[in-house]
Amino acid sequence: MATKITKNGSKQTKEDPGSVESNIVRLAMSGKLARVTKRAIAGGVAKGLPVTFKRGQKIITRYADGREEVLRIMPRSDFKVPKGVRVIAKQ
Repeated sequence: MATKITKNGSKQTKEDPGSVESNIVRLAMSGKLARVTKRAIAGGVAKGLPVTFKRGQKIITRYADGREEVLRIMPRSDFKVPKGVRVIAKQ
């Protein structure tokens, strides 16, 4: 995103279509980001690498032999999505 300072000193943000942020949003909205991520995780699992992920409030590592280890239980967040922010996908 490009930020421009206006004459009165306020900031005005304009989205740059070639920015990293714009490309990530485009990939996420098209479903390509999810597909590539799943493929990368599957490749790591095939090589016997552990996978760490979040399930509910728990951070879990799953090992190649099927064991799961709870690394941490996260406290509930009171975060609210700010007005004007669009949620692309909710899992």
